[in-house]
Amino acid sequence: MKPSTFLLSLLIGCGLDPLGSQLGDDSAPPDEDVAPSALSVSPASVDFGSVAIGDEDSVDLVLHNDSDAGISIEDAALVGDSDVFLVESLFGFPLAIQPGGDALATLSFRPTADQDYAGTLKFAVGNSLVEVPVTGIGGIGGSGDGSDGGDDGDDGGGGDPDGLSVDSSSLSFGSVDTNATGSRSLTLTNNGVGDVLVTGLELSDSRSWAWAPAAGNSFTLAQVISSGSSKTIDLIFSPHEERAYSDSLRVQSDGNPDIVVGLTGTGTEPPCIVCNPTIQVDTGGSDPHIMSFTSVLGFPDARPLIIYNQSDVDLVISNVALTNDTQGGTFTMSGLGATTIGPRGSTSGTVTFTCPTLCFDIENFLTGTNYLTITSNDPSQSTFQVGLRSLPE
Repeated sequence: MKPSTFLLSLLIGCGLDPLGSQLGDDSAPPDEDVAPSALSVSPASVDFGSVAIGDEDSVDLVLHNDSDAGISIEDAALVGDSDVFLVESLFGFPLAIQPGGDALATLSFRPTADQDYAGTLKFAVGNSLVEVPVTGIGGIGGSGDGSDGGDDGDDGGGGDPDGLSVDSSSLSFGSVDTNATGSRSLTLTNNGVGDVLVTGLELSDSRSWAWAPAAGNSFTLAQVISSGSSKTIDLIFSPHEERAYSDSLRVQSDGNPDIVVGLTGTGTEPPCIVCNPTIQVDTGGSDPHIMSFTSVLGFPDARPLIIYNQSDVDLVISNVALTNDTQGGTFTMSGLGATTIGPRGSTSGTVTFTCPTLCFDIENFLTGTNYLTITSNDPSQSTFQVGLRSLPE
């Protein structure tokens, strides 16, 4: 389950500039130098290639802090064809990155016309900019981009040549990553002299396969296809395991024998982008290492804490410990403990502070008290500490 994401689309046509004059200021002298940045982005440029109009493709960008100090990506913006390119970050912006650490942003492309698109994604880090050129082509016809190496499996169609028929008796989806989907189109044609009523589209494995009307087509069950007319649907393959699939679609219609279309495909392991377990912690404030509370006269203050896995491999939380000092109020936690967080997943719990009168509590690094300590298999942050404090107002 993902948390709410931050979508940023710079509306150049409206003259909006959320990053101020730093991003896209054409009035700056052409020879003005931009300060070097500690941020590097991989890939350094993105070419989506051809994507069907109305479809969407996306790519993950790895944002790496090359320095030995923490940095903050203050904002991100798209200049150019910003209406078809979108950038999102799990944590929104500003986005803090630990020394030598990584964060992810997702760049999406959804073309609306048959044309070439181009833009520049700009990240603002302090007084410097990091730019990522972005290109894509809208409109390829059919459905899906066909990049998985499969073919339509057209063997001359199936069904009744004088009634309902399909243009392919088998569809091959090739290899599809287990976190992605592939699609192929199937056209149903009424070759007879009377209307045909399609009553059902039955999939042998409805978890891995689905159907939907193709772009520009309407298709509901039951569906009437008049004489000489056709309807096109998309078959969608969403493998959940790394294995070969061999299933079928059964097309049922009134007064016609069932038509069976074979479906084949292979679920494959997604490419590893962030290959080391990477922990991110949301304390509800701007600093992931500090949680602040207010409690007087015994009224508790409970606040959520969320732990994210920002990688493509499991993040193993081996222990979550909370240590109080002997004075002031009391910090407690619930819902937090040893667990395994899958790729891009999260877990959450609650930290509560209770003060019987008026308390002053602050983390003490000398004694290690008033800390929440998260131990994990993140190689760069195996011990992640969150200081707990309460300052009377």
